Amino acid sequence: MLTNSTITFENPYWLLALIPAIISYIIYCQAKPNHYLIFPGVKFLNHKFSSQQKSGGSKPHHFLLGLILFLLIISLANPCKKNAIQEQKQQGIDIMLALDISLSMDIRDFYHLGLKETRLEAAKRVAQEFIALRSSDRIGIVIFSGQPYRISPITFDHSWVIQKIKDIEINSLKEQGTAIGSAIAASSLGLNKSEAKSKIIVLITDGANNAGKLKPKDAAKLAKELGIRIYTIAIGSDNQQVEYQNRIITQNQFDTKALKEISEITHGIFHRAQTAKKLKAAFEKINELETTSFNSPTYEQIISYRPYLIILILILLSFFTLLQYGPKK
Repeated sequence: MLTNSTITFENPYWLLALIPAIISYIIYCQAKPNHYLIFPGVKFLNHKFSSQQKSGGSKPHHFLLGLILFLLIISLANPCKKNAIQEQKQQGIDIMLALDISLSMDIRDFYHLGLKETRLEAAKRVAQEFIALRSSDRIGIVIFSGQPYRISPITFDHSWVIQKIKDIEINSLKEQGTAIGSAIAASSLGLNKSEAKSKIIVLITDGANNAGKLKPKDAAKLAKELGIRIYTIAIGSDNQQVEYQNRIITQNQFDTKALKEISEITHGIFHRAQTAKKLKAAFEKINELETTSFNSPTYEQIISYRPYLIILILILLSFFTLLQYGPKK
């Protein structure tokens, strides 16, 4: 919420009355005492009355009278504070991260800060960085190997989601394999009741669909009917020989064709991430494409100071009355 405040007068033309008021006040303060009546035979009363008239009023009387007149004119001008308030209503995005934790994700073919890391370690690290950029969005997590499992529903509690990502391990699920179709279905189910303006799935995998009862293409069609866009990321180097659990193995080929088809069906984008740098670039691209919009209606709030001035004037009038007509010593 953005606020721009200004002090103004609702009836500024009343301020012109300050000119004759100031002139009259100066004349009044400098005027000679008025003539007074003499009451025959009442010398004391005559003396007291004449002394008050000759004094022309004390300085406190002058000051209070001038202040009351000034505040009266200011109150007629009605000073007020105007707040132009721009209320920013965020229209966030609901995001489900679908992360492959099959055994092949334990292949160590990525580098970060000069050190080797597994595909899963790289995915977890970059996913956490991505979440930190999406403060206005709800985010959830689905992990999958031979079957999917939702470890976090979509939520604004990003610290909770990040902690869940940190706890992910390769052996978190017993069923082995890569059930991409089932993972898409589970992620779509987590977004089914969402009323967000945009719903997306970010699917990170390094293999081909070889488990589950639902084909990736069919799952993608179901996601499209729910208004969900799917961004697929094929993670892993193109090297034929890779390091897996301290030994060198020959890795399987990526099914990039199927992943591209999933994204095309749902109007998403396919990314190929052979390195940690390209993986980060893929998430950055998704972050740029899926921007949170803002609805910013502006309304004006007016706070009048006139009631406070009237209260102050009444208090000053009370003091003036006490000074002018109160008991004299």
